Amino acid sequence: ALKGDYYKGESAYQTAVKNAPASITPLTGLLYCYVMSARTDKAIEVAQALIKLDPMNYYANKSLAISAFTKSDYEAAASYYFRLSTAFPFDMESATNLGWCYVYMKKYREGQAIFGNVLAIAPASQDAIDGYAYCTNMLKYEQPAAPVEEEAPDENEPGNDK
Repeated sequence: ALKGDYYKGESAYQTAVKNAPASITPLTGLLYCYVMSARTDKAIEVAQALIKLDPMNYYANKSLAISAFTKSDYEAAASYYFRLSTAFPFDMESATNLGWCYVYMKKYREGQAIFGNVLAIAPASQDAIDGYAYCTNMLKYEQPAAPVEEEAPDENEPGNDK
């Protein structure tokens, strides 16, 4: 796999997985082979198996997030990116991608907050700058919540003395 022969690597990792089905390392190697050879369905399958063994596995969560984002399933992608951002708070790429998931879900306040957090750590992040500006602009068009008006008491209701 390290030499770029992902099919040969796949074969070796599949043997390792059969020998140690509860081991994280061979599954991670197999995931790498599938990601690098653009076999998305197999990558998703292996990433899901990895998550069962290691729910915070960086590569499995990242693979599932990218796959969901690519399929425009922004809610699923956001859940994986949120998990990554929580477990790896200095992973600015995952945080920024979480912000973009919120943008595509039209959750501009959440996106703005995420991009703002990224900019606090990485002020030169053009992707976060663009995302923050976009959310700020979109929030200008958001309808403010209508104030709740209290109804005047019904004069004919019992207990309302005139």
